[in-house]
Amino acid sequence: SLAWGLWEPARGMSAGLTDSDRDRIARMGLPALTVEQGLALFDTAMTLDRPALVPIRLELAALRANQTSVSASPVLRGLLPKRTRRRELAQRSEDSGLSRRLAGLSVSEQEQVLVELVRGHVAVVLGHDASETVTAGRAFKDLGFDSLTGVEFRNRLRAATGVGLPATLVFDYPTPEAVSYTHL
Repeated sequence: SLAWGLWEPARGMSAGLTDSDRDRIARMGLPALTVEQGLALFDTAMTLDRPALVPIRLELAALRANQTSVSASPVLRGLLPKRTRRRELAQRSEDSGLSRRLAGLSVSEQEQVLVELVRGHVAVVLGHDASETVTAGRAFKDLGFDSLTGVEFRNRLRAATGVGLPATLVFDYPTPEAVSYTHL
């Protein structure tokens, strides 16, 4: 059994993916295979005596750069060296200092910090260069979110805040502002 990664050009199940979906997946460290790469992997798989293989392209530098998304996946998490996972855990504990950042601020200042935090994670998930491109009151679906980006966003936000968030976050709370005011 071969559990193929994405192929270029898009065919089969991946044919329905948008360019932005494919870019997001590549940024996570899972770029599409060329036909030549796929055929070479097939040839290699045929020589191996294994019941199941996963022929995909991995960009380890991108995987390391997207540790929050990678850590949400048990399969991908195992690909990172232990020191990288330790570094990520240390970063999480630093990031969980959000309550310290909010301490001493007025309610409106706290809300501003939280909205900016959420906008920043939305921008990263959507591949934008800056959070200024994300309007806090605009619906996630209008910003370009789907279920995959919704889960990636939730995982990033959970890692940054330490707050348990539902998988349906962007559907239950449809704007960055609603997430900021309701969950954080």
